Amino acid sequence: MATKPTVLPRWANVGADVVTPASGKQDIGWVSQERPPAEWQNWLSLHAYNWLAWLDDMVLSDDGTQVHWRSTKEHVFDGRLQANTGNTTFAFKVTQTNNAGQGLSVDTNFNTGGAAANAIACSGAGYALEINSNGTNGTALVVTKGGGGTGVALNVTGLSTLNGAVTISTGGLAITLGGITVAAGLSDFQAGAKTNEADIRHADKHTWVPIFHGNGDTASNGLTGTITSNVPYLRSASGAWDLVVRLPVIKGDRLKEIHCYGYDNDGGNNFSFAVYKNALTNGGAPGAASQLGSTQNSASSSTNIQKLSVTGLTESISGDDTQYYAIMSAGAATSDGHRIYALKMVCDRNA
Repeated sequence: MATKPTVLPRWANVGADVVTPASGKQDIGWVSQERPPAEWQNWLSLHAYNWLAWLDDMVLSDDGTQVHWRSTKEHVFDGRLQANTGNTTFAFKVTQTNNAGQGLSVDTNFNTGGAAANAIACSGAGYALEINSNGTNGTALVVTKGGGGTGVALNVTGLSTLNGAVTISTGGLAITLGGITVAAGLSDFQAGAKTNEADIRHADKHTWVPIFHGNGDTASNGLTGTITSNVPYLRSASGAWDLVVRLPVIKGDRLKEIHCYGYDNDGGNNFSFAVYKNALTNGGAPGAASQLGSTQNSASSSTNIQKLSVTGLTESISGDDTQYYAIMSAGAATSDGHRIYALKMVCDRNA
């Protein structure tokens, strides 16, 4: 490909005599042995120069391999734009160097007849659409759906992961996702409405689970509610004790972790912490208890808080008749040798 010329053939653009030839003369052009008036020749050369100057203003540079268009212009392609490449180089590239604005804007507002139209359609091997955002405050991809109706702002199929930050604002149906796991927190994945969202994972929710009522409460399980320096806890008396706490999960949750914050200064008797579930069916016998994860045991002779954790769970709460609960217990204890301070569960949403 030839490189861009550096000299513009400027002619008759400053105070020259320019006369427009008659339409009939423009039809037939010069004839043999004709000596055209200078004003006519100036008209022809001036318009040729003006057109070349207009094209030069759009093209910034051409090194023989790449043509660089001026970013100060807005280029609108009315019709089909197709780029072909026969090797590993890019077919179409947009570089935005300004601090604000859009590198590439695709508008399908012309499509008012109700027929489907794709703003960007990609096919073949490799990346269908690759977007890199190197700025510290920029957004890699912003999809806006306005005007209401039943259109789709973003339709993605055939992927297994979607990583990074995606912000979507909608005026109609927001997202259609086919089997995508969004590897991002809730703050990174924002949408007004979603369909086909069985595999969308929201941010983790940490919930403190109530385990006691207050100072002076004495339970038959061998623990007494106590508040010391405005810090509440359940403390053991002499002998065995157990504590059952139901977990406030709801349908659609996915249980991931349960943490027990306790204290073991007993000197020989540890307490255990385990998580279970069982079905409660109307008109039937209670279902057998099924343990989630493994049993955790405290370390004795410590005056510090111990965090016993059952982690690595992927328990989806899909029904209304299964209860989930944690059991903390000890076969023996000295007075105030064991303390249970708090219970916390970690869930996200499976649907």
